[in-house]
Amino acid sequence: MDSIAIARNDSSVTESLEEFDNLRATTALAQFVDDLSNWYVRRSRPRFWKAAEGGAHATLHACLTTVSLLLAPFCPFVADEMYRNLTKADSVHLADWPAADESVIDTELEEEMRVARDVASLGRAARTESKIKVRQPLPRAIALVDRDLSPEVISEITMS
Repeated sequence: MDSIAIARNDSSVTESLEEFDNLRATTALAQFVDDLSNWYVRRSRPRFWKAAEGGAHATLHACLTTVSLLLAPFCPFVADEMYRNLTKADSVHLADWPAADESVIDTELEEEMRVARDVASLGRAARTESKIKVRQPLPRAIALVDRDLSPEVISEITMS
């Protein structure tokens, strides 16, 4: 999630704003916030509970700081309050616009995670249709995917 997603989000919002396409910029930002809250934060809750897991907190802080910077043109007061609370700096409006680091984007990993999220969504939909609660363990689940997934990505799917 950390620098890869932030870099992708930075460039999408920046490019959209440079083209005066506010709708596309806010859509990209809203999608990032949705991904952050519904995927990263939900998956990282156990890491947040451990005081020794500073990486999870640092990643979330970087994401929220970047969101406040990208949100500033659209919601100046909310973005400023958010930025001040996160950084203790003067104002989001005095900060530099975030620059995307395209070199950290791993398109292969992004594609794997897209497949993982699709599989997890299909699993939740199947549970809903079968009226099986999310917290109830399944004896097994079968998913056919058209690509090989890394063990780390597979473990994210099985957590769903």
